[in-house]
Amino acid sequence: MSERHHDPKLRADFSAFAGVAPATVRLADRTVRVVYRLSHATPRVIDYVLSEMTPQDLYVIEYGVGIDSTLVSRLSRLLESSKPTAKPEAKSEYAAFDEDSTTIREEPPPRVPAASSIGASISTKEIPEELRWVVCNRSEAKARQDDVKQPGGQRARILERLVERSVRRLPKVLPKYFVALEQLARNFPNFRPVIDEVSTHLRFRLATGMPLELPPILMSGPPGIGKTEFARRLAGTLELYFELRSLAEMTASFVITGSNRSWGGAAPGLVAKAISELPNNSLPLILLDELDKVHLHGNHPPDAALLGLLEPKTAERFHDECLDMTLNARPIVWMFTCNDIMRVQGPLLSRLRVIEIEAPTAEQMPAVVRSIDFGIRESNPAIAKLFHPLSNEVVGRLGRVNPRQLARLLPAIYGAAATKLTARTSKRRVLLWHIDKILLQRRVNRSVAFGFAPANP
Repeated sequence: MSERHHDPKLRADFSAFAGVAPATVRLADRTVRVVYRLSHATPRVIDYVLSEMTPQDLYVIEYGVGIDSTLVSRLSRLLESSKPTAKPEAKSEYAAFDEDSTTIREEPPPRVPAASSIGASISTKEIPEELRWVVCNRSEAKARQDDVKQPGGQRARILERLVERSVRRLPKVLPKYFVALEQLARNFPNFRPVIDEVSTHLRFRLATGMPLELPPILMSGPPGIGKTEFARRLAGTLELYFELRSLAEMTASFVITGSNRSWGGAAPGLVAKAISELPNNSLPLILLDELDKVHLHGNHPPDAALLGLLEPKTAERFHDECLDMTLNARPIVWMFTCNDIMRVQGPLLSRLRVIEIEAPTAEQMPAVVRSIDFGIRESNPAIAKLFHPLSNEVVGRLGRVNPRQLARLLPAIYGAAATKLTARTSKRRVLLWHIDKILLQRRVNRSVAFGFAPANP
């Protein structure tokens, strides 16, 4: 019996893994097997199982990789028989269950952090190697901090955060994300190709115990179909920190890389700001809009900075000019949008997963309308208190409008319906004439929406 079998952490991890209900699957030869999904296991358990199993114990199933239940039972008995007979030490009153690693760990008494230390770096000993993100060299950041001439400036604040949190914990892929992604697909049906790409990648990361990571994605499609809003909702679904910038308004690469301190008004770049503002156990999703409108003229075109950031090895040694230090930007999730893919530079395209997004069909538009309405009601809870949900008739009329226009028109439509609303009035409904009034004022084509197929009569 190897020393590994005496590892109490392995026994705790394996006990939690074996306690999850197995799945019953039917194989291609019509035989039925009971298997345990490796997506429920920690890296420690996966390593142990792979060292003990034979190829016959492994199955590829719908949600990843599974192992035969007989192997799990055998290994469980083996670990239990190696448990020491001496009375185990009593757990402290601060023992806690770590939902991320499914292990029992000891925690010190909770403390309330000072306002200046909220989000400070946790001890690197508490972070598993596979989840450790070394953002920068802390000594280098401290040296740059000591040279700061304006203590209250933006550069000083970012350096202070980097010194406090030079090592971060990368987030894991959680099973709940796949349920949320399916709901997102129902709200944005024309973005199903993007959701399928994201889900496939995340299932692999979950099965192998690796942290959350996504390839850089370019969403190409006609204007006004909701690409930006979808990216925002995707970030919320995966609990990522969302940052939006328009490349059409970005005139030089220093917006990304930071400007040299010898320039007037020098400031750190987008990457350094996103990393410094990031909460622990999270990642930034940076959406760069209108890639086909990027400025290609001048000495410092923005796309030149992006080429390095989209290469994993180069991104690990990203240099911010203003901070004058190296950052590990590899874990950042990048997304892009464009309307005309023919205007995107070839070197950039070769580094991106390009996905064509079609305009929603007439059959898909009701789901899009309700999704946009949900977003508006979520940002303004008073709407849900004052108005009933939109009727199918109203949704059908609104489905003839471009999603971008619809996001702008809906607040005005609610305003028209609330004109005679008083504190004593019960909930009101949005009626067709409220919509016609606003569409007439804005001169929106009600018969065929721009960029869409005609609605069914």
